[in-house]
Amino acid sequence: MPLITYNERAWAMDLASIGNNFAGKNLDILSRVSGEGGLKVGGRTLFPDLLIHDKEDNVLIGVELKFPDTQSDDLDLLENMHVKAMSLGLNHGLSWNGNDAILWKLEPGKKPVICKKWSLNQQISRANFYQNREETFILFEEIMSDLEQFLAT
Repeated sequence: MPLITYNERAWAMDLASIGNNFAGKNLDILSRVSGEGGLKVGGRTLFPDLLIHDKEDNVLIGVELKFPDTQSDDLDLLENMHVKAMSLGLNHGLSWNGNDAILWKLEPGKKPVICKKWSLNQQISRANFYQNREETFILFEEIMSDLEQFLAT
């Protein structure tokens, strides 16, 4: 039998499921988490990893995910997040490498500015990510709660 590898796409699907369940039971502003929708930018299609929606189904935050071997403030990751957020008309984005998540303030033509950071208590790696994924799910619920408070102000 082939070995199925847990990758960033699988993690994104798990996070969407966790986020949808959590939002439905605990949040007033944020209503759902989606992903893999194609976004036309110029002549190419980009795929935001996750999109966090409000009760009217407006996208409020785009999330770019990487495994821990990429820093959550990696320049390519931030550029990718920035392009997608600007194309969606968003002024915030979230980058997350499993260990560290960062909420960024985004403006056209400017460098992203850190608004808030979250971190796991114990750092994980690509090699042990699957075994520790539950920790990321718990952190995602905290992130969703904090985003709800942030957006309410």
